[in-house]
Amino acid sequence: MATTTSRRQSLSPARRAARKSSTAVATVPASVLLRERWQRLLDHPHGEIVVGAGLLGILSILALPPRAWAALGGGIFGTAAWIVRAPIGAVVIGALLAKRWSDEPELKSVDATD
Repeated sequence: MATTTSRRQSLSPARRAARKSSTAVATVPASVLLRERWQRLLDHPHGEIVVGAGLLGILSILALPPRAWAALGGGIFGTAAWIVRAPIGAVVIGALLAKRWSDEPELKSVDATD
């Protein structure tokens, strides 16, 4: 018992506070942490969209047969392959990527009458 007391006294106030806060976090039930996590997601401006898209994705996976998924994948990747093989495909892809990752703000049209 004496060694525990001497250890506590040897800890700095910052370490004592850190140890106390870490034990406080460890005592929070997992259900509370999960509820807070979901609440943060739903409080996000697009949280409902994310949850709705996930549910819609699950329903579509369950509802569509594998043949439909094969046709969808073939259509998407066939279109992508056609765009890449097209003479202007590389230019279009480069322009889209440059617009997506540019740091400059978008140019706005200015009305000449102002």
